[in-house]
Amino acid sequence: MLPGSYTFELTVTDNSGQSSVCTVNDGAVATYYNDVVITNNPAVDTLLGPMVRYGANPWPWYDDRHKTEADMQIADMDPYYGAWWDVADAGTVTVTQGSTTLTGVGTTFTTTFCQGPASPTLPKAYDTAIVVWYLTGNPGQTGRRMEGVVSCQSDTQLTLNHVWAHDVAGGSGLAYGDNSNYGSGRMVRRLPTTTTT
Repeated sequence: MLPGSYTFELTVTDNSGQSSVCTVNDGAVATYYNDVVITNNPAVDTLLGPMVRYGANPWPWYDDRHKTEADMQIADMDPYYGAWWDVADAGTVTVTQGSTTLTGVGTTFTTTFCQGPASPTLPKAYDTAIVVWYLTGNPGQTGRRMEGVVSCQSDTQLTLNHVWAHDVAGGSGLAYGDNSNYGSGRMVRRLPTTTTT
């Protein structure tokens, strides 16, 4: 089995045609002979150190604690920091290598990124940013690049805080998003409730 995430599904049907489905999500990782996970990422290895494959640790208590901690972090990440960078805003944008000007078609930059009718040129906050879905050169594949917004000239033109670098091609008709939903899950997190009888 190659490293990755796998979903297994079993469907059982009885003589009357009634069926039930059981789905199990599982994963596989590559390891060295000593069960240390091969990440192929030196930065991850430096930050996290050697990671022993789940179920192979000679001290099972550590496996249990690590899994509990990971489950807790993942549960917090989804509602707190959902993939806001994958939520497209209306219209499309054009970026040009070496330029700080970004133009749009069908966009509402003055209200999406700036302070609207009162101050249409000023960003909503110091960390207001646009996320452009750029073309990677691989068919059907896009990347994401986030740049700060310095000002809005109109609903269809804004200024980035850096030039669109030459390491990523420019382009037109690109999807984009904004970072206004960053961490917005914090606003809807609910505390546990207790019921008395």
